[in-house]
Amino acid sequence: MFKPGQSGNPGGRRKKSDEQIKFERRCREYMDTFGFDKIRNWANSNDAKKSQWALDRMLEYGFLKPAQSLEVTTHDEAGASPEELASQLAAAIGDSAFGSSQNPSPDQVEPGK
Repeated sequence: MFKPGQSGNPGGRRKKSDEQIKFERRCREYMDTFGFDKIRNWANSNDAKKSQWALDRMLEYGFLKPAQSLEVTTHDEAGASPEELASQLAAAIGDSAFGSSQNPSPDQVEPGK
């Protein structure tokens, strides 16, 4: 149990090795030199999937991915089995991980959410 004012990780984060620092620097240099041009070429591609992927990355990393929210309404579900709860959750969020592959269309999403 943590005490007030006490760190949950008193040793702190490990320092990066010289190799890790060099690798990260080389990755940034590559992206500065070649990365944006490659993503721009994909964005201008006639292949809709490549173009959409590239534009999504540009928006996410160029303007930061917008915060996502989920509205939850709870009910007294005492006695419900895990399968029943999973089914209700899947119906509520339409998540393919729970068996539904349907995502909301743009007209189903409220602005700002």
